[in-house]
Amino acid sequence: AVELTVRAMRRAAQSDGNIACCIVLLVLECVVSCLGDILEYFSEWAYVQCAVRGVNFIQAARITYTMMTCANAYFILQDLLIDSVVNLGALLCGLVGAGFGALTGWGLTGLAPPIAAGAAVGFVCGLAAGGSTA
Repeated sequence: AVELTVRAMRRAAQSDGNIACCIVLLVLECVVSCLGDILEYFSEWAYVQCAVRGVNFIQAARITYTMMTCANAYFILQDLLIDSVVNLGALLCGLVGAGFGALTGWGLTGLAPPIAAGAAVGFVCGLAAGGSTA
């Protein structure tokens, strides 16, 4: 709700031509978005604690808060980097699948529409195969 309010205020300032207010609201929108992402990450780990330990959400939030201290920042960064590596690996699988799909379409007809269709189907299949291993 806060993010939508700030975004609406920025758009109003942008339509009025108020550049200074627009810049300030854009920075504020970025900060609010970052805080929302942090809270979403925190909630994700709290739900994991609920599932693994069988505690209620308040206890899971306390456990998660204890886990997310400066001493454990290294492990948090590892978790964030692993997500990026897995996503890039899935994208690479999708691109390889698109290449093989395009080659198949080219080998069958040599016309552009089957090549594009083969590439699209290959990309989706490769992305699904690469994403399912995560």
